[in-house]
Amino acid sequence: MKHINGLYTQYFNRAHNTDGALFRGRYKAVLVDAGNYLLHVSRYIHRNPIETSTPMVDDLAKYTWSSYSAFIKRVAIPKWLVRDFIFSLQGKKRKYAAYQQFVEFENNKEISAFYSAKKLLSVLGCEDFIENIKDYIAKSDSERKLVS
Repeated sequence: MKHINGLYTQYFNRAHNTDGALFRGRYKAVLVDAGNYLLHVSRYIHRNPIETSTPMVDDLAKYTWSSYSAFIKRVAIPKWLVRDFIFSLQGKKRKYAAYQQFVEFENNKEISAFYSAKKLLSVLGCEDFIENIKDYIAKSDSERKLVS
């Protein structure tokens, strides 16, 4: 992503005879414990347009640059959008309505605190998940191949 960001910035600046960064802040990937946190991260991302100091829209489904309206079936679902795993984390039958209700409620305080921290950590998960990741990283390549 960092490489793509750099290449696109160079292209854009040349095409528009400008210079400087296009995107605020550097790209940062976060490894997420899907079972415990992914649903909350999805909500956090979808709520971004209204969680700013000056909300970008009144209705999340009307924000053009989000997949939220496709998640709740208000627009056609693009072929590239995979929603089933997020829906499966809710475990509810009325998946579109349940997801809409979940997103529109409010962000999880722990997730909001994680993403608003000055130094964004590389792993979001429970203590066991983080310890398992640390143990995995500490192993040599040959030991990882035996486990995989």
